[in-house]
Amino acid sequence: EVPSYYVEDSHPAIIDAAEFDMVQTEMARRKAVGRSYSGMSVFASKIFCADCGGVYGQKVWHSNDKYRRVIWQCNSKFKKGKSKCSTPTLNETDIQSRFLTAYGQLILGRDAILTSCEEAISFLTDTSAIDERIQVTNEKLEQNTELIRAVVREHAAIAQTEEEYHHKYDPLMTEHETISARLDGYLAERARKIERGKQLRAFLAALRKAPDSLLEWDEQVWLLMVDHATVYPNGSVCFIFKDGTEITA
Repeated sequence: EVPSYYVEDSHPAIIDAAEFDMVQTEMARRKAVGRSYSGMSVFASKIFCADCGGVYGQKVWHSNDKYRRVIWQCNSKFKKGKSKCSTPTLNETDIQSRFLTAYGQLILGRDAILTSCEEAISFLTDTSAIDERIQVTNEKLEQNTELIRAVVREHAAIAQTEEEYHHKYDPLMTEHETISARLDGYLAERARKIERGKQLRAFLAALRKAPDSLLEWDEQVWLLMVDHATVYPNGSVCFIFKDGTEITA
């Protein structure tokens, strides 16, 4: 068999590494939303209702006449058996203009955000402690597994009742499930830290390249920089950027 080797950065990438990470974090965000994702609009599954936590969806008013209008409102606003949400409807122009205002405020504090993010990344994404817990838990799981195997071998070699066998086997299996669940939790936490690191690095790359001002709506900047937005009953919209910065417009 011919030896294989993995070489990094041997040739120019088809997709920029930072852009690739941005796509991966966006895919993870959509999965975490916990609802069916619609890609019909750049606002899909990104705007939420402060009243009920529901997602804003696109609606068409007067679809068959000259007053046709596309608006966004909470999908749960008129659901039966629920109190009506007090958050307002928005049109795309509303959302876009408010985003431009929030973006302007973000850029004013760009240097401070870059500095704080760079300092925070190593702390927020440090997996050394969780790696140690994973190692210890793996060792406990291996020890438990060996004990289970020993009980099974004993049962096959020595005559004993099912009651005697399960008296030894069942507690070990219960412990095995407990340890496995704990290990799964640690692994999930580690994955979240790694994903958070990718998200922050991708955001920093986008922020460094971002224009000093936006005079008109830019779909790419929205997709790269905004995690989600929350609409409040008073009509204000809070934009949560991918580094966690919140700006209300």
